[in-house]
Amino acid sequence: MPDDRHPYHGTGQVGQPPDADVSTRKQIAAFILREAAALGISVGTDGAELVMVAPLRISFTSRRIFEIALEEYRAEIIAHIEAENCHAVAPEARS
Repeated sequence: MPDDRHPYHGTGQVGQPPDADVSTRKQIAAFILREAAALGISVGTDGAELVMVAPLRISFTSRRIFEIALEEYRAEIIAHIEAENCHAVAPEARS
């Protein structure tokens, strides 16, 4: 019996496959942050972790979608936020 599930079903992968090129992943990270801002969702970082603050008017489902996207593109989103804030730190410098 053929497996009709999505090829990434159950793997924890969302959206692009892990081998998507770097520029595409950067563009997706920028898109996620733009859409979050448009909905009034704030995203911040300390260089290692992401924090999302969403207004109460945002549904649980929408919050969850953003949480999943933030996790999937964590490194690119952190790099984007740091570059925007002129606090880009080399990964080796983070402890």
